Amino acid sequence: MNNIQELKLDIGFANLVVGIGNQPNMFPEVYIALADKDGNIIQDIALARPQGVSENPDATNEEINKTIECLIWTDEYTDNHTHKYEIKMYEEDENNG
Repeated sequence: MNNIQELKLDIGFANLVVGIGNQPNMFPEVYIALADKDGNIIQDIALARPQGVSENPDATNEEINKTIECLIWTDEYTDNHTHKYEIKMYEEDENNG
């Protein structure tokens, strides 16, 4: 079962697509891409998901640390992401809050 919600914005030459993937037995992810007028993805732009999901899709919530992995595609000639960022969740403690 494919459980993906998408928002499409017509930007003239293509549609800017923002999608939320929430597959059964998978952690959710948010992606941004360009799609042609028929809905075919023609260029990935960004993907955000809990860190560790790509290595272990069966991981439990306890096994995933509180970090979001952001992949960015800036080279139109490759399917591989060009940048990867890890964003840790802010947690207040006695030193910062």
